[in-house]
Amino acid sequence: MTDKEVFEYHGYEEQCKHITSEMHELTSAIQKYELLKETQNPLPLWNHICEELEDVQFMLNQIKEYYSIKEKNTNAWGVYKRKREHKRIKEGYYEKKNE
Repeated sequence: MTDKEVFEYHGYEEQCKHITSEMHELTSAIQKYELLKETQNPLPLWNHICEELEDVQFMLNQIKEYYSIKEKNTNAWGVYKRKREHKRIKEGYYEKKNE
């Protein structure tokens, strides 16, 4: 079964809810790791991040297949976003924004 077929099986509405849930779970796993890594064995916490990251990636792959989005369609955006972020950091954008 392809990722597109999984997306279609569950339907647009359900998968939109599901990806939001998966992103929340990833964020929670990262926050838990940062909070507890000094007082607990960090490996299970790190593994949880890996698991949740893959859940989000699975959802993203479904969306890419459903909308026929290829890497070449997103690569230019990735280059642009990274360059913009590097420029903002270099120019102190975030320091100015927080003043």
